[in-house]
Amino acid sequence: MNDKRIIISSDFEKTYPLDSKKITEKNLYSTLAGMLDGNESANFVLLAGSPRKIMEELLGKVHYLEAGGGLVRNGQGQYLFIFRHGKWDLPKGKLEADEAPREGSIREVTEECNIEIRGITRELEPTWHAYLLAGRIALKKTYWYLMEAGDDGNMRPQAEEGITQVRWFFPQELDQVHQNTYALIREMTQNLGG
Repeated sequence: MNDKRIIISSDFEKTYPLDSKKITEKNLYSTLAGMLDGNESANFVLLAGSPRKIMEELLGKVHYLEAGGGLVRNGQGQYLFIFRHGKWDLPKGKLEADEAPREGSIREVTEECNIEIRGITRELEPTWHAYLLAGRIALKKTYWYLMEAGDDGNMRPQAEEGITQVRWFFPQELDQVHQNTYALIREMTQNLGG
């Protein structure tokens, strides 16, 4: 949320970011709303016996969406990024009703970049992102997969989705991406080498 996060954990021994403030279950929703309004500038930690139960309760109060996307690698060891809304990002999009995350992720990458996906190498950790949607808090879970590219001879950005560029980057070039991307994307791609 605006490059800040709420960490819900049962691990009382874990080290959290230095600017973290503790919150309780009672003020979780209002803290989330404050972060979206830009009024909060810190990370927050909610220590709980059952993080899963808290997530279930939170999902009952927000508009929940699922999306899928890919960290796509080609045969030359380059990674695929899109440029949308003034930032570098990974191709991803909303899953259709009853669509499995693997299939939806491949479909979204294919549509947004007009490339062929040869296959999925492995599943990556999902990410969570909150934002305002029609005045209501939306919480989006994105499923991510490491994918191998097939034919990219007709690669082009999906303009109707606001994508203006589709580009391959070698791992040693990722500083260009990391200087102008979202914190979650930076975290996902910071250990790709280079």
